[in-house]
Amino acid sequence: MRTLYISEILGELSKYLTEDEKLQYLRQHDSRPLRLLLFANYSKSAKFLLPKGPSKFKRSDAPGIDLAETNLYAEAKKMYIFVEGGVPTLQQVKREMLYQNILEMLHQDEADILELIKDKNLATVFNLDVNLVNKAFPGLLQPEDLVVDSLDTKPTLDSNKPAKRGRGRLPGQKFPGGYKPQKKYDKVS
Repeated sequence: MRTLYISEILGELSKYLTEDEKLQYLRQHDSRPLRLLLFANYSKSAKFLLPKGPSKFKRSDAPGIDLAETNLYAEAKKMYIFVEGGVPTLQQVKREMLYQNILEMLHQDEADILELIKDKNLATVFNLDVNLVNKAFPGLLQPEDLVVDSLDTKPTLDSNKPAKRGRGRLPGQKFPGGYKPQKKYDKVS
């Protein structure tokens, strides 16, 4: 049996009706790139530093998915470049250019999937929700990723917790652990 491409796995997944069949199918085709891409789509901690909406790129004219220059298995390991905290020194123009180059080398189907992942819209096209991903791959997502937000994507502060500032200090806390350095002109007795 040959290894299916990511786009083929997600396409076939939509054909299964019950949750148990989907879980079995996902576990059967488990791979690190698949997990990476699902994490990028469903995790709230993976914030893409790319503009929302469709990207402008020249679509690959490869007749088959296996004839494209690259695939999502090979390119998934580069996703850290496009998320917050990945490569902070990379200029935004260079980041967008690298993303465009990847899209142009991928087959059309896989480029569309990568676009959906970038905008975190994978669930809109494929019948795959965050709870199903969590059941298929326990430990992949954090508990805060499992709460489905409303359409408002802005994080809200919990009123019971004080807001942190600077280096993780709470308001009114000068230094971690209550340590307060002495000034040069203070006399130590």
